[in-house]
Amino acid sequence: MYYVKVLMKLSWGFTGRKLFSSKSRESYIVPPPTTLIGALSYGYARLNKIPEEDGGLSSAERIRKLIYSVHEKINAPVAQYADISKIWFVSIPHTKRAERRPTAKYDAVAVGKAYKGVSRGEPDFEVLYIAREQDHAKVIASSAHSIIRVGGSYGLISVEDVEYGSLSCVSESEASTLYSFWEDLVLDGLSGDILIEDIVDYRKASIGSYVESSLRRRVYPYSKSMMKPVEVHVKIDPRRAMICRGGGEVVIVER
Repeated sequence: MYYVKVLMKLSWGFTGRKLFSSKSRESYIVPPPTTLIGALSYGYARLNKIPEEDGGLSSAERIRKLIYSVHEKINAPVAQYADISKIWFVSIPHTKRAERRPTAKYDAVAVGKAYKGVSRGEPDFEVLYIAREQDHAKVIASSAHSIIRVGGSYGLISVEDVEYGSLSCVSESEASTLYSFWEDLVLDGLSGDILIEDIVDYRKASIGSYVESSLRRRVYPYSKSMMKPVEVHVKIDPRRAMICRGGGEVVIVER
């Protein structure tokens, strides 16, 4: 297997609406894997000289099929906040067609965001994309150079560096990691001040088709109180996961 490591600087932070959220439009604190796969779509489309959506299939979905696993690490302090925003929508009465008179209405809702602080000489955000084939890793790396945003249209980022190399997976059952992983791959219960989010499983759901998707718990080795990454030591189920090393990093990869 091969890894692609992408180092990013966020312009101000990130916003990404949770799949099942209330009217307040709560945002994730960390961009989920589906968002990070979608961030590659522009570069992939330009690289292959195709529209971002072609024949009913998005470029994000095309590149998702090249990705075996995604892991995130956030270095910058992150704080959740919600801005009150005005949202316009059109209401069409359920009457006879000739009598329908669309009316424009608006409402005020709290739109959630994750604002980032200073990461003190480190990239704000790191992503490890993992692929089975070297050719796939090269495509992912080339696409990653063109990432311009993550999440909402104004979540601008700059890519500081992209590297790729081989990934070595071993038969060990215990390891410490700074990168995200699925909670159900761990045998021992997790405790302490770490971040856990319910997100869509990108290996089972097509990009953008989340209506019938179930959520899965994602562990981020990030201290919510100290607002910095923390190394988490875990014991995994070797039948379901493996410990992989590459580029000086350790990740827990689902089989």
